[in-house]
Amino acid sequence: MRLIDMLMPPPRAEAPKRTAPQHKRNTNKANEVKHAEALAAYKKAIGEGWAGTRTIENRLGYTRSSSLATLRRYEAQGEIECRPAGGLPYNRRSGFEWRWK
Repeated sequence: MRLIDMLMPPPRAEAPKRTAPQHKRNTNKANEVKHAEALAAYKKAIGEGWAGTRTIENRLGYTRSSSLATLRRYEAQGEIECRPAGGLPYNRRSGFEWRWK
């Protein structure tokens, strides 16, 4: 037997795997309230007529391109309309404009 084997403690058994705690509370109502608050904020930021993505993000206090996924989701749900800015062919620099249906 080697000296290092005598000085080292014996290996421990494998530690049990940690699992995420299971929540027993229902958060559906809280999610509905948060969704309603988000819709109200976006409606206020967009206002009447067409508003550009950067304008919406500035009014909401968000960083650049952070609300595009949310706007796309609302568009897929049929709540808002999207078009290239100014009604012209899409240009990456000018981006999109949005309005409520």
